[in-house]
Amino acid sequence: MTTVEPALLHTLHRMLRQQHDLTDRLERAPKQVQGAKERELKYANQLQAIGDTIKQLKMKADLKQLDLRDREQQIAKLQTQLNGAATNKEYSLSQDQIKATTAANDVLSDEILEILEDVDVKVALQKQAQETLAQAKVEAIEIEAKIAELTRTLEKDLASVASDLDERQKSLPSDILAEFRRIVPHKGEETLAMVDDNTCGNCYQTITSQMRNELILKKPVYCKSCGSMLYGER
Repeated sequence: MTTVEPALLHTLHRMLRQQHDLTDRLERAPKQVQGAKERELKYANQLQAIGDTIKQLKMKADLKQLDLRDREQQIAKLQTQLNGAATNKEYSLSQDQIKATTAANDVLSDEILEILEDVDVKVALQKQAQETLAQAKVEAIEIEAKIAELTRTLEKDLASVASDLDERQKSLPSDILAEFRRIVPHKGEETLAMVDDNTCGNCYQTITSQMRNELILKKPVYCKSCGSMLYGER
């Protein structure tokens, strides 16, 4: 009659859980690097957007400056016409045009000032964005180095656990070992399940009295619901 020690199954289950945990951590490690690089890209895009806005504002201010200079030249011409007016009507007309153009220039000057003030605000934001991006780059480099070291450690630990597991499972009876090796690639840590209070530790299905008796006799027992190999307390 084939029997198997619960202590051995408990040890194998612990190793499978450890293997699963290491594999999971190894798979999640690159995501931290990816997250750091995504943050760096986000801050780079924000900096680019601020820079583009500053360029647009400066172009807008330059165009208004050109317009302001044209209007100032118009005032100079109108002033010449005013000085050379032959009639009161010509004088009055030139004077009205000068007043209207001057008023328009005042509005234009205010608009230019507002744009330049906005540029100053954006330049300050640009400086902050540059500092944030620089910090993000440093963090990305640090995280990448940290994850590279962590990956090497996890791979080493995983190889060690896999080796120990391979050696320890050889203590199983040959027929159980064959079944164990067949199931592990598909079920991983759920290949085994400890029975607690007459229930399967994986799917919580209640075991039968016969299954309980077979466990007491150290016979190989499989959960009828999830198929895990069951074992009792050591």
